[in-house]
Amino acid sequence: MDEAFDRAQELIATYDEELRRELPENAEIFDAHVHLGNDIDGQRGTYEELEQVLDRYGISAAFMFCMDEPDRHPSFRAPNDRSLQYARRSEGRLIPFVRLDLGARGIKLHPRAQRFLLNDERLAPVFALAAERRVPILIHGGRGLPPIADHLARLVDSYPEAQLIIAHGGIADLAALAGRFSGKAGVFFDTSVWSPVDLLDFFHQVSPEQVLYASDYPYGRQPS
Repeated sequence: MDEAFDRAQELIATYDEELRRELPENAEIFDAHVHLGNDIDGQRGTYEELEQVLDRYGISAAFMFCMDEPDRHPSFRAPNDRSLQYARRSEGRLIPFVRLDLGARGIKLHPRAQRFLLNDERLAPVFALAAERRVPILIHGGRGLPPIADHLARLVDSYPEAQLIIAHGGIADLAALAGRFSGKAGVFFDTSVWSPVDLLDFFHQVSPEQVLYASDYPYGRQPS
């Protein structure tokens, strides 16, 4: 096991060096999707580890939000409060989103974890608030969802001032999402996708100016 782990570390280090050579000099890297907290699925993201990851890869700042945490009721109040505390501690490096305002800079929606569909009438005031305050909405677009493109397009058309980030490359409904939103101002897709095959498909269908780098820490972290 130790030998296999060491070999994996060597391979990752090789990829890290190749990536650094490919990056333009003085490029600023922004991570559009990281979590801090303790998820009910057992994953844990800590401030100290995330800070180390950002430093290691030269990431200047990140959008940050809580996880699906045991004390999320009512209304994610306690986890959202912790997100704001982490943001203050980072002195601007971590930009907080609230999970479904508290002085945060964006809104995180997770239809699968919180068990709602995108035709839910309660989403209209969320998009209205985002449009009014000019804060982005980041919505889970990964596995485990029914088709979401049509309902999401209706919300975006109704609130065109709302900025939208579709997480996980929108792989839950990629072809339809790309068809609806490719080239649409104010709509972006993040790259927090684990499968290289999904990423290749994603890059084939989504315009580069709509692509945001995202790690999905702690889910996307490398072994250390």
